[in-house]
Amino acid sequence: YYFESIDSTETEVLGSDRLDHPNFIKIPLGEGAIYIHLVPWIFTNYNILKADNASFASELLTQLPQGELIWDEYYKGIRHAFHTPLSFVLQNDALRWAYYTMVVGVFAFIFVEGKRRQRNIPIFVPLRNETLSFVGTLARLYYYHRHHKRVALQMRLHILEFIRTKYRLATGKLDDHFAEVVSRKAGIPEVEVKLLVNELRVLDVPGDFEEKQLMRLNERMERFYGRCR
Repeated sequence: YYFESIDSTETEVLGSDRLDHPNFIKIPLGEGAIYIHLVPWIFTNYNILKADNASFASELLTQLPQGELIWDEYYKGIRHAFHTPLSFVLQNDALRWAYYTMVVGVFAFIFVEGKRRQRNIPIFVPLRNETLSFVGTLARLYYYHRHHKRVALQMRLHILEFIRTKYRLATGKLDDHFAEVVSRKAGIPEVEVKLLVNELRVLDVPGDFEEKQLMRLNERMERFYGRCR
């Protein structure tokens, strides 16, 4: 880089390249002067370490007078710079605050209006299970008339329905395998469950069902309800 033409009456040449083209000049201005060098990277740390550039830079700097200096690099504002529209907006006070207001407004909209809108879901009270009350009523009726077996059959219907609902088990066959599975799921010793299942199977045998048998069945069932998990 060099100056193709200069005004020799107003400009003093202080340095040249290898082909004697001027690349360092001094232009008087008021009480001072402007010094322009077209190879500014000669003053960088990296280039000073190469060859004899250090002494060369030192000789160039000796051309500057003693006193106050204002150093300016022509490329400092555009060297490898990438300007975007946003950078322009942020450099302007009015545009910057408008941008911030817009960002805050967008986030406020997302927070307030972005929620899924839906009407209130009504609370429906589930229907009350009256099966147990019905069974109890029948049991009291049968017990009053001393129909012990009918009471026991109603009690068996209730406990089998309880097992089907709670443990998702088929209750069509009341055998030892059924008792084993119920014992494992309910967390009750298998011996107790087998005794209960045997009491339920007795109801399939024709004949009378004594009151003491009903009491024993009720006791085993209450123990099962109280200990099952």
